[in-house]
Amino acid sequence: MAVYLVLLLCGLGMAVMVYRYDMYDREPLVLLALAMAAGVACYWLTGLVEDHFLASYSSPPIVVHAAITGVCEEVGKVLLVVMLAVICRPFFNDPIDGLIYGSFVGLGFGLGESFYTVMLAGPEWYQVPTEAVRLFLHTLMGGVGGYGIGLLVFPGRKASWPVWLVGGVLLAMVTHFLWNFYVGLVPVEKSGPLTQVAAVLLMLGLTGIFGFLVV
Repeated sequence: MAVYLVLLLCGLGMAVMVYRYDMYDREPLVLLALAMAAGVACYWLTGLVEDHFLASYSSPPIVVHAAITGVCEEVGKVLLVVMLAVICRPFFNDPIDGLIYGSFVGLGFGLGESFYTVMLAGPEWYQVPTEAVRLFLHTLMGGVGGYGIGLLVFPGRKASWPVWLVGGVLLAMVTHFLWNFYVGLVPVEKSGPLTQVAAVLLMLGLTGIFGFLVV
């Protein structure tokens, strides 16, 4: 239980990090909790979709596996943000709300995936750093993918929101694909310095993009 508790604390840290950027019209905590819960459900649903596509391969190549998971998971996250924007329309009134809700959906997705991964392997302390990185990446990819939806309420950028939305989702998909291809799906015996360099560069790049969108 201690490993799961530590992962929850990591998730809480991610939530606080994102919440502090919602500086003008803070979202109700109950709606952010709903976004996280929806993200957990999204993990299970997209998992079923991924299994359907992967079932046609007896042993899917890494590139195929990475592409399917990257596309399915990021599409699932952004569709959830769209649903939240419609359902919670009175509260979805700030240009940064797409990023905020997208991040919380991504965090919920990451928690669902991390808990499932830890459960399969059996809770061990060595899993915590890996799963903390997973939470971090899913949170940021969810925020980047959902960012464009928030511009619907921003007069200065309203006309260009589709460009920002498509660009953000594609960027999240590409980052997700690259992470899976170079890091996430690489067998332990085949990983090496290049894997570590790829991991650091992808994390730094995604952090920089997230920060740019916040600004």
